[in-house]
Amino acid sequence: VVLVDQGGCTTADRLKEYMLEFARENGFQFHKIMFSDMKETSLHESVKYYPSVAVVDKGVVRAYLRADSDEDAEIYNNYDAFREWMGKYLQ
Repeated sequence: VVLVDQGGCTTADRLKEYMLEFARENGFQFHKIMFSDMKETSLHESVKYYPSVAVVDKGVVRAYLRADSDEDAEIYNNYDAFREWMGKYLQ
C-alpha cells in the first residue's frame, strides 16, 4: 500500500493519519512516495492526481483512490469509509 503525497496538503495529512491508524489496527506497514517522484515507478500509469492511496500487488496497481472522484470523496473524509475501502483489498 502506497500513500501518494506532495507535502503541505491537509487532505494528504488526513489520509496519512487514516493509514497509520489502519496499520496499527491490522499490523501492516505502508510506503509513501512523493507525487513528483512517481515518474520513476509504474504508479504514474494509473495515479494521475494526489493525494491518493494505491494498493499495489507485484508491481500492478490493483486499486487507488481518485482525488478527482466524487465517488471516492467519502473515503478521503471518513475513517470508517477508508477502513472499509482498504478492507476490500487487504485480506
